[in-house]
Amino acid sequence: MRIALLEDEITSMRTLDSYLRTYFAEDEDLQISPFDNPEEFMQVYAPGRYDLLVFDCIIRNTPVTGLDLLNDLRKRGEKAPAILVTTSVDFALGGYEANVRAYLVKPVTYGRLKVELDRLGLHEGLDRRMLCLPDSSEVDPTDISYARADGHYVVLREIDKGLGLRIRMSFQELEKALSPWEQFFRCTRGVLVNLDYVTDLSRQCFILQDGTSVPISRRLVSQAREALAWHSFYRLRDEGGRDLL
Repeated sequence: MRIALLEDEITSMRTLDSYLRTYFAEDEDLQISPFDNPEEFMQVYAPGRYDLLVFDCIIRNTPVTGLDLLNDLRKRGEKAPAILVTTSVDFALGGYEANVRAYLVKPVTYGRLKVELDRLGLHEGLDRRMLCLPDSSEVDPTDISYARADGHYVVLREIDKGLGLRIRMSFQELEKALSPWEQFFRCTRGVLVNLDYVTDLSRQCFILQDGTSVPISRRLVSQAREALAWHSFYRLRDEGGRDLL
C-alpha cells in the first residue's frame, strides 16, 4: 500500500501516520509519503504512484487547498481513492465533486478512520467486523442495537433476537472493545446505544427501530443530539453518494 499524506500540522501528521500504520500493520510493503504542502507533493507526483490519498483541506501559507489539489489531480486522470480531512463541513459538497471516498472532521479518531478504510476495502487481511468476547465467542457488533450493564455481566440487545447475549465482563471492558465502532454512544451510566438503530430522540430517550426507548442522561442530552446529527450526516452521505464513488 502506497499512501500520500498531505498535512501541514505536525501533530495531526503524526497522528494520522500512526493510525494508518496501525490499520495496515500487516502490509509489509506499506509506504507512507508525508508532505506538508501541495508544491512538495507535486514535485514527486506521477499518475498511479499512490494507492490512497489522504489530504488535509486547509494548508497554511498557501492559497491552494487540499481539495484544490485533488480536483487538479482528478483532471489529470488520477483514480486513487481519496480521504479528505478538515475542521469544517463546508468542504463536503466540493468533496463529492472531487470523488472523495471519505470525509473526516478533526480531531480524527482511529475508529472513524478505520470505518472509512474498511468501506474502501483496501485491507484484505483478518475479518475486522467481529467483536471478540471473553468466552471466546464472536458477535457482529452491527447486530447489537444497545448494550447495558447487569452487575458483573453485560447484556447485548440484538434487534432481531430479543435480549440475546448475557456475557460475564465489565461494562468498561465492553466499552473499550466496542470503541473502534463509532456508531456506539454511551448515553447514560452503563448503557451503550448503536446509533444505526436510532430513529428519533425524544426528550431524554433514544427511540430505536423496534420502538424501544433507551434513556439518556440529562447531562448528555446535548452530546447525544450532536452525536446523532453527525451520525445521520455520515450515513446520508454514504447512502446518497455511492453513485459518485
